[in-house]
Amino acid sequence: MSVEPTTAVRIDATPDGPTDPFAGLRDDQVLRCEDPATGWQWFYERRGSEILKYHERTGYAAEPTALAAVAETIDYEPVVAYSVSRTYLGVYRDEL
Repeated sequence: MSVEPTTAVRIDATPDGPTDPFAGLRDDQVLRCEDPATGWQWFYERRGSEILKYHERTGYAAEPTALAAVAETIDYEPVVAYSVSRTYLGVYRDEL
């Protein structure tokens, strides 16, 4: 009698797949995040297939990042995330 499993199931697998934090955003919106514990603020933007992060500590310079990193950050309890107009990001980046 064999004790080998017949199927393998990943522990982190979910039936619905990964959550897309950008799913509810319009084309003219970005995600704004704040960490009340540190006071830091940053934004995430999707441009086609590219995900960009703009953090206060880097002067809001664009940094490529992964969708999974965005989802993990937003799921982190102390972080407050909400959608804002892309114009809002432009003001912080001194583009407007």
